[in-house]
Amino acid sequence: PLEGSGSGTALLEIFGSINGTNLDSLRNSEAFPFAPDVSSQVTSFSGLVNASENYGSRLRATLHPPVSGKYTFWISGDDQCALYLSTDSQSANKERIAFVPGWTFVEEWTKYPEQKSIEIDLVAGQTYYIEALHKEGEGGDSVAVSWQVENTPQEIIQGQFLSPITVY
Repeated sequence: PLEGSGSGTALLEIFGSINGTNLDSLRNSEAFPFAPDVSSQVTSFSGLVNASENYGSRLRATLHPPVSGKYTFWISGDDQCALYLSTDSQSANKERIAFVPGWTFVEEWTKYPEQKSIEIDLVAGQTYYIEALHKEGEGGDSVAVSWQVENTPQEIIQGQFLSPITVY
């Protein structure tokens, strides 16, 4: 297994009482991005599962790739979700690399072609800002991000490859 140099967690922020299923309803809410109802540290790059209705969430962390190489990322979630990655540790440089336009089942990685990123060159020893936005309407809810580097198995990004973001 790959060894990680992260300190173990990502920041999960929950923004409650937001109707709708698309990310614009989250982005346009008064609470976003500075006033989440709940903030907690999670030990993998995944959020709540079947927890609530009509909320949005944001996962943020600094990513520590264990080896240099070409990485592929996937995002799954219910309802709409987007995955962003920066070229460095700064959130200002993030770009959307994957997207769930509708909804998926928990950890369903292949429903939409947009869920999978292109191959992205990452360098071991460098850090990268990573963020997932998620909007839940009603019914099941989840968000998760997995990755794969060249000849390794695809897996949810674990805490050993993450360090928390604690400030805006």
